[in-house]
Amino acid sequence: MKKAPLSLIVILTIIFSTNIAQVSWKVDKSHSRVGFGLTYMMVNNFEGNFKNFDGKILSPSETDFSNTSVSFMVDTRSVETGDDNRDADLKSKVFFESDKYPKIKFSSTSFKPGKVKGTYDVEGDLTMKGVTKKVKLTAVGAPKVVINYHTNKTVYGFNITGKIRRGDFGVGNYDLMNDGVVLGEEITLNCNLMLVKLEKVISTANSKKVKLDAKKLDSYVGQYQISSNIILSVTRADDHLEAVASGGQNRNDIYAETENKFFWEFADTKIEFLKNDSGRVANFILYKDGMKSAEGKKISDVVHTANNDDLNKKSSNDLSTKEGLVKEAWEELENNNYSRANNLFKDAIKKDENDITLQIGLGHSYLFFGSVPQAVEAYKKCVGKKSEDGKSFDKILQEDFTYFKSRRYPAASMDKVFSELSIQPNEIYENIK
Repeated sequence: MKKAPLSLIVILTIIFSTNIAQVSWKVDKSHSRVGFGLTYMMVNNFEGNFKNFDGKILSPSETDFSNTSVSFMVDTRSVETGDDNRDADLKSKVFFESDKYPKIKFSSTSFKPGKVKGTYDVEGDLTMKGVTKKVKLTAVGAPKVVINYHTNKTVYGFNITGKIRRGDFGVGNYDLMNDGVVLGEEITLNCNLMLVKLEKVISTANSKKVKLDAKKLDSYVGQYQISSNIILSVTRADDHLEAVASGGQNRNDIYAETENKFFWEFADTKIEFLKNDSGRVANFILYKDGMKSAEGKKISDVVHTANNDDLNKKSSNDLSTKEGLVKEAWEELENNNYSRANNLFKDAIKKDENDITLQIGLGHSYLFFGSVPQAVEAYKKCVGKKSEDGKSFDKILQEDFTYFKSRRYPAASMDKVFSELSIQPNEIYENIK
């Protein structure tokens, strides 16, 4: 047998090493901002930003960002400019048409070092209102990668800027805008992103999307009970699905990898739908970081979603009822508004002091607000009790904490609760990294 030439071995080694050396980065949304600006009446500028966004970045190494791969998304329904009426206009058909086109997406095709040290010339495909155009951006990297002393995570940052023409994407009617006099044609983009290094390469980074027909996708639509407090709502969005937990506003795009397995676009998360003996979708299993993290049971084939007018209101929940208070409290909990969630759970408890799920929710709001002792006191009131559907407190806490840990909520605080209450974490919880 002939030996392979040394040069070929070297080339293969380089290729193999490059593939395994990739580093995954997740956008730290709490320390990032995605903004834009444009001129108004030709005399001043106004700025806005998007509250909901997400992205994933794959770099060759922890310190080398040349040839980095960037995928990014913003939710046009979350636009904020400091004026409710203007925000409603931007979501309308004239501008973003958020009901029909809720997402703006960017996928890089080139990420090369610029002429100035520490800068990068970025090119990619930007999709807005169903139109995809090539755009050029500039990225300025932080001086160096550092360790966040609070989380002990490796972090890095980019400031990404660029300019696009809104007319290229059909944003803004020219007759209405008086040919650019009312609103400028050029939109300035300005994104400050903090990136957090993940422990491993996102396993869904190279997942291939397969197309399923509308009938197949619709079979997965519905609401799934994860725990007594958490419901996952799944809806169809054209050629894929969207998932949102507990009535929150953070909708996640999920794409088919096989006929019954889907993956999150911006997270290392997969979901497998399971059928019953009659062939109907009845359950699902959720996998986070390659590990089983949660299970859910389908409880409805219908998802009641708010229309655009409801989304523009500060709240569409009836806060005069226990159900409305609980729904609002969980939305605030999902959006990290722990203080308001705390007050809402307290108001709900006044309406039904025997519902332990309300006391558990109150404990959650204390926990993530940083008041662990108060959280423990709230949980202690539930020890040995069962919910209306017969679930024990231990079971509910296990399910909720497993969900929270999969969402990267502070695990150290949850571990302390388990210890204080002498509850042994379940296997799924312990295996989530």
